[in-house]
Amino acid sequence: MTKKIIKYALLGGLAGAGYAAYQGYTRDETIDQVAARAARTGASVGAVGGIIGLLLGLKGRRKARKARKNAKKAVLLAAKAGAITEAVRTAATPALEQAVEAARPKVKRAAKATRKQAEKAAEAARPHAEKAAKAGRKKAADVADAARPHVEQAAKATRERATDLAEVARQRAVRLGGDLRDQAAVLVEVA
Repeated sequence: MTKKIIKYALLGGLAGAGYAAYQGYTRDETIDQVAARAARTGASVGAVGGIIGLLLGLKGRRKARKARKNAKKAVLLAAKAGAITEAVRTAATPALEQAVEAARPKVKRAAKATRKQAEKAAEAARPHAEKAAKAGRKKAADVADAARPHVEQAAKATRERATDLAEVARQRAVRLGGDLRDQAAVLVEVA
């Protein structure tokens, strides 16, 4: 049961985080805002997924218990019905064989007619499917072209932010190095 809870919680969390990230990117939010929104939404949807997994696990346990109980009844009924089944089988076998032989030519004709109709339908649908595929390729290319400026803008903003953070880190390192040099000079004078 815990596997179901974990599985549904992870699926819910990933779906919620992905959806929130998608919404953030479509709204041109910063990376920090998108990450925060994705974390909040992923956590809340993951919790809902965990609850769903718990409920499904409990339902599965109840079904298994009921199935065990019904299986015991079925075994008892099968033992009682064994003799009746054998008698019916013996009496019905010749009639069934005769019915199968009588129906065989009709089934062959119906299968042949169905095959021909299926081939005609496939031929009629081919141009429509090709047209739909062509339109889908064009639409995908248009969407990719429309998304390109947003992706480039996000990359540029990320690059600028990384450059700024690197400069701040460099300045801190230089300042820290100077402080350490001063402390070392004081220790050398004392020694």
